[in-house]
Amino acid sequence: MRFAAALPFRHPLVGACACTVTLLLSSACAREDEAASTPPDTSVISSEGAAAPLAASPTTSPPPTPPSSATPLPPDLALIGTSAGSGSAGAFFTLGSDEQRYVRLGRRAAPGWTLTRVAPQEVALTEASGAERILRLPESDEGAEAPRDASGSDARAEEDAEVAVQRLVTTMRLGIEPATTASGRRAYRFTSDPPPSLAAAGLRRGDILVTYDAESFDRSEDVSDLAHQLGSRDRLGLVVERGGRTLKLTASH
Repeated sequence: MRFAAALPFRHPLVGACACTVTLLLSSACAREDEAASTPPDTSVISSEGAAAPLAASPTTSPPPTPPSSATPLPPDLALIGTSAGSGSAGAFFTLGSDEQRYVRLGRRAAPGWTLTRVAPQEVALTEASGAERILRLPESDEGAEAPRDASGSDARAEEDAEVAVQRLVTTMRLGIEPATTASGRRAYRFTSDPPPSLAAAGLRRGDILVTYDAESFDRSEDVSDLAHQLGSRDRLGLVVERGGRTLKLTASH
């Protein structure tokens, strides 16, 4: 729309500028028409004066996939008891038809699986990939009442077994010292006669006990674990170094 055509008067002082007013109004109208026909700019002006595109709306990433285990957990591995005794927390397992086995917290419960948590009714096993499995104690049948021993002989038997384990722990700690095998592996050397359960397996004074049940024997906590294993296992494999030679022994009771 042009306002230049709608000026019907001429003032004596404005007459000389009428032409200029007409041109200014025509130019302003032209700019308005151009702005109306131009689509709006959706860019954002940055602090430097350059136009920056609007940021895209954030997208929600899918939740991370839990790690999958590379080593399958043996299907016949069963939890039969938990322990939080004076030594360290652990659990009792059976694997197939094998005898019960005591596993201390932080030790291998099955090939590729480590015992990482112990609770009164369940334990957690963790695989190297980070996968975790929960094993729970079997629930008793509803309505079935467990047999009671009024004399408390079962409780006394458990206490006696724990006392025997602690005595064995004390005996071994007094009779061992840190040592290094010929291959540079840390272990413990028996500086006195081994306890009867180990002596019966063939262990002698001066021998270096390297592993028991395929577990390293190189930390002070391993003494307590070994004592529990000797008290709960029918057979326990030992690897010993004697005079630079490696021997495989078996402790049994």
